[in-house]
Amino acid sequence: MLRRALVVWLAFLLLAHGIAHVAGFLVNWQIASFPDLTYRTTIFGTSVDVGPDGIRLLGLCFIALSLNGRPPAPGIRRVDNLITVEPPIEKEED
Repeated sequence: MLRRALVVWLAFLLLAHGIAHVAGFLVNWQIASFPDLTYRTTIFGTSVDVGPDGIRLLGLCFIALSLNGRPPAPGIRRVDNLITVEPPIEKEED
């Protein structure tokens, strides 16, 4: 029962994260504007100006990440319609 609740909670978090990426696409393509997310053509704070075409490419990355069905971390994988979290693999020393 607890495992199922954790799986549902993790699926909800991944869905919410994907929806958050849609906002980045909408702003970068100037389809919508949000008070907390303004259109700008700089990345890494304000240190690199990529221009309008570069920021549209970044918007495409945002929408691709929102539509991506894979989990974001390599330690999470789908097995029999359940999401399992695996511990990191420890390397053996020779």
